[in-house]
Amino acid sequence: MASRSKTKKQKDFEKVRLKVGKTVTKSSNVTNTAFQSKSIRVKSQLLSSQTDDQEYLRLLSLLKHHSPSSRHEVLVQIERYIEKNDFHNNFPFDQLISKLKSLILDQSKIIRERCMIIFHKLADAKTELLVLHQSSIVLFVLSGMSHISQSIRDDSVRFLDILIGSHRPILTNAVMRDHWGKILRSLIQLIGWRSGEQEHSTLQSTSFRVTTNTATLTSIKSATARRHQRLFQLKLLRRFLELGALRASRHENKSDHIFPQESQIHSTTSAYMIPSGTDPYGNLKLLRFFNPRTCLEVRMLKCKETRLKDCAQKTTNVNLEDYSSHDLINRRKLLMEIYYEGILEGITEILNDDDSDSELKLSASSLERVLKEIALLHNEDMYN
Repeated sequence: MASRSKTKKQKDFEKVRLKVGKTVTKSSNVTNTAFQSKSIRVKSQLLSSQTDDQEYLRLLSLLKHHSPSSRHEVLVQIERYIEKNDFHNNFPFDQLISKLKSLILDQSKIIRERCMIIFHKLADAKTELLVLHQSSIVLFVLSGMSHISQSIRDDSVRFLDILIGSHRPILTNAVMRDHWGKILRSLIQLIGWRSGEQEHSTLQSTSFRVTTNTATLTSIKSATARRHQRLFQLKLLRRFLELGALRASRHENKSDHIFPQESQIHSTTSAYMIPSGTDPYGNLKLLRFFNPRTCLEVRMLKCKETRLKDCAQKTTNVNLEDYSSHDLINRRKLLMEIYYEGILEGITEILNDDDSDSELKLSASSLERVLKEIALLHNEDMYN
């Protein structure tokens, strides 16, 4: 047996002696290279216009990838498409915004920063589309303003800054009209100032205010970062109040009509045209008659009123649902009756603080001037 196996092994090392005119037999796995071609075309790698939708959907699906680096690469690629204006008409912008909304609460800071850049570009290129999605976007922003993570709370006001940009009046007016009270309440709580709601209901607002202030003092170790964040919040609050409670008054004498004055159209023509915004008569609450409350809703409403009466310290109860933000007068009324005293106390505290620098005091003084101007207009509204 040993000699037989040894003989088989030796055959592999013996030189094959070929006869004249004979060639070595080719093995079964030999590759034929006797061809010439300038290029190789693989059909599976060809992109056609019919598969663009699938490619876009596959790209957007990667925004839910578990790896932050993968999500960041997809956002960078989408940003390049927007810069090059390389999107086709069939690009799913609705699904893109739906995916980006959830990234407002992403744990990775680089993802949120890249998402801000894309929102900036979409706000300039697709303003009308953001107007349609502004309600759901504001919900994510409000959730970020009350998030447990300090970093997410700080970045949430950056997203709010995009929505209320002064050079996009259509988007700004829609946000102010639909979410004035909720944004103002969340912004005041984020800064850590007192509101009139805490005097009537101490169930949620006070605990959130204490938690926010404690987290602000302990999580942000750098005094410079804390000062820059507070300065940005004050500037954002001042601009928010100007756009929501002063902008219409300051520009009421200017020509803000659909038609220019040179076209010889009557100056009040725009009042009789189709409104440019959605739900122009929402403040009248005309559709409440067609949606009566159920028995469960009536029972829950009675329990809520009873609980508010037990917790109340004044004669009247404050409810944000009683205030409409569709018109300018009600927005001022909500601000003055609930948040005016708390904002004024916070401004006074900053101005009297020796640790506050000149830039922070200057921003607080500017906010105080805006607040007093709103107070004067509110008094005129009450007596007119």
